[in-house]
Amino acid sequence: MKISRFLILAKTSDGKTLAWSSLTGALAKVDSEFLAVIDALKDGQEIDTDSKLISEMLRCGFIVGDDVDELAAYGELVSRAKSKSDSLKLVIAPTLDCNFACPYCFETRKNVRMSREVQDAIVVYVRKTLEAGAGMKAFSVVWYGGEPLLEQKIIAELSGAFIEICRECGVSYSASIITNGYLVDEGVAELLKEWCVSFAQVTIDGKPETHNSRRILRVQNTEGTYRRVVDGVKFLTSAGISTAVRMNVDRSNLGGTEECIAFLAEAIPDKSNVLFSPGQVMDYEKSNPDCLSNAEYGAVLLRSMKQCMTHGLPFSQKFSLPRFRPSYCTATQSGGFVIDPEGLVYKCWNDIGIHEYSIGDIFGLIENGLADEFSCSDWGKYSHMNYEACRECRLLPVCAGGCSRMAVHFGRSPECESCKYILDALLENQYIKGGARHGDSNRAVNAFA
Repeated sequence: MKISRFLILAKTSDGKTLAWSSLTGALAKVDSEFLAVIDALKDGQEIDTDSKLISEMLRCGFIVGDDVDELAAYGELVSRAKSKSDSLKLVIAPTLDCNFACPYCFETRKNVRMSREVQDAIVVYVRKTLEAGAGMKAFSVVWYGGEPLLEQKIIAELSGAFIEICRECGVSYSASIITNGYLVDEGVAELLKEWCVSFAQVTIDGKPETHNSRRILRVQNTEGTYRRVVDGVKFLTSAGISTAVRMNVDRSNLGGTEECIAFLAEAIPDKSNVLFSPGQVMDYEKSNPDCLSNAEYGAVLLRSMKQCMTHGLPFSQKFSLPRFRPSYCTATQSGGFVIDPEGLVYKCWNDIGIHEYSIGDIFGLIENGLADEFSCSDWGKYSHMNYEACRECRLLPVCAGGCSRMAVHFGRSPECESCKYILDALLENQYIKGGARHGDSNRAVNAFA
């Protein structure tokens, strides 16, 4: 027997010891007997392999057999995820135009809408892909922009086509939307529900005066955008659409998270479908001194979680205990693409509209799936397993090397995710709630103490 390379021990604030496997997700409060086994294995001593304790430790992945190569097993999962073929994921921007002019936005605004030719080509590609994929189980879309709700007719027509194709092919369909929320009223919320949109992300950047100074209209008004956006969130949640309220955080509004949470908690009485989600303003080119490091962002996450609990505002699970993932996002997988209004295809949605980062167009996607283009691109060649620091890290199965755009476009080594810097607190919080988030963790809780 040997200790798993992915075992992490953490102390709670009241002195308890937690054991967590970043590979299986098992989480447990452990006692001195458990720790004695760990110490014995560290010292190369014999242990009673027939005991119930050892059996449980093996089941949860806290220890493994001497012949188990966990790194190779994880590497196999990484390779499998890269070529996963049972689902199709598209990010579709019907326009790159936007009614907002946020100063930190990375996108180049273009007054262009998706042509009928491009729309028809997307439908052809989806039908061809779902009909050809014998093992295809799911198709999902993220409506993106610009501001996608500027082109509601395009969303309506494409959604209708996608829903029908999935019905004919026996494939599940789901959709989400990234919107600034300004155009959402009761009617729009009901339309989104009709289009099978079950999740929305809306940005509110602090208390009203802070938000109004950052989330500004292209044609400025005296009222600002805060009230309309909050009302949009209410309409979305009332329609049963789960909504993540994102607050983009950098040094210019760092002190405003608590006020934002307090304002939201008061402004949105029905919190059953809303989540608070701090967002990190990314500085890929390392040229913006206002952007936070991952360690600083981790501290914001931890503080925000505590504030949300105080105010009774649900906190996005995305930013709690990290979950298992063989790749950081679909950019390094073959089954996901980003399509801009001109029909150009990208792997990362932060690349949208930057033509030199395109790997082809929708017509090439129809013809050959862009398999060669993807495999030959920097996205296809990238693997976080190529970095020694990642291979040696106990958080490898939940970090997956962090954002791969850093390496693909800017040649930098992977940066540790923010969860690394607040892991003990995340583990304690998850234990209090009753288990980790993947694997067989729920069964593992309290198994050893």
